[in-house]
Amino acid sequence: MRRLLLLSFISISFAVPLLAQPSEAWLHERVASVGGLFDPLAAAGSFSGIVAIGGENDLLWHRSYGFENQQDRIDNSLDTRFNMGSITKMMTAVAIGQLVDAGRVSFDATVGTYLPDYPDPTIRDHATVAQLLNHTSGLGAYPFTHGHTTVSDIVSEFSATAPAFEPGTSSTYSNAAFVLVGRIIEVVSGMDYYDYMRRNVFARAGMETADFLPSTGDVDGRAVPYMLRERDGVRVSAGEMLEPIGSPAGGAYATVGDMLAFGAALLDGRLISEATRQQLFMPRRSMGPGVSYGFGVGVHETNGHTSYGHNGGGPGISADLRIYPDSGMTTVVFSNFGGRESMRTFRRLESIMTQ
Repeated sequence: MRRLLLLSFISISFAVPLLAQPSEAWLHERVASVGGLFDPLAAAGSFSGIVAIGGENDLLWHRSYGFENQQDRIDNSLDTRFNMGSITKMMTAVAIGQLVDAGRVSFDATVGTYLPDYPDPTIRDHATVAQLLNHTSGLGAYPFTHGHTTVSDIVSEFSATAPAFEPGTSSTYSNAAFVLVGRIIEVVSGMDYYDYMRRNVFARAGMETADFLPSTGDVDGRAVPYMLRERDGVRVSAGEMLEPIGSPAGGAYATVGDMLAFGAALLDGRLISEATRQQLFMPRRSMGPGVSYGFGVGVHETNGHTSYGHNGGGPGISADLRIYPDSGMTTVVFSNFGGRESMRTFRRLESIMTQ
């Protein structure tokens, strides 16, 4: 069994007590079950990527499948940077949480407090930062084929559109809302969103290779996203169907080690205060049986255990980060195949980890 020591990790402090490092028997049993979940998917050609289990201080186990670049036959590995999709929302929520900790942003303030020139009056005058973060603002989606590389330009794609409902009266999953959070980060901090994330989230967490990368072209160490072409069953590059460099709603790239470093830094206070983390982790609306949403964080109840994280999906993308505080475990799944069945697979992984 290969072990990789992540030197940037330090002791983690949870709101609930950690259990001791898992026994070899416990880990062996989980590894066998996780392998039994993903091995058949890879054999059937429906999964390409990496699955990992992390403990308090190290990467305990991982297994890689398929290629980061099929044309050049480069294997997926611990060094591969994958598109994390909407897991980026969790990191955007952390960034706004930093500004809350600094006293420069309030979750209860309206959009217009920070963006007084926002065109739509309902969002400007009535939607709050909290509602943007928990998908109750009334904002919805926007086209990923917009071609923009700045947050302000992406905002222009939807800023004149009236919300689907009055803020706070209903809910709908919203990429636009998180882009607007990113714009607030820019205005309040005086920094470009992408630079802010690199300096204040990625660097502070020890995410040494995380970044916003071009979705097309040749980029060393970046997993090419592949989608299944229905007419002939061939996997083809899906980069042109993604945003050019991602956005506050999704599209940052990271390795497994980067993701484990983020989870550790989120819990040990390097990124945000415990009080603000509790605000992000607090269940605020139901998204189905055993699944709730806080501020940019999915809260899951599985087999009597609570876990925190986010998943992501899109053309040629599926990803999942899940933190299990009461066992001290973290799981990371990255795939450059995507697929509608991914969410069910992630829930089955949770069931294995909480047995």
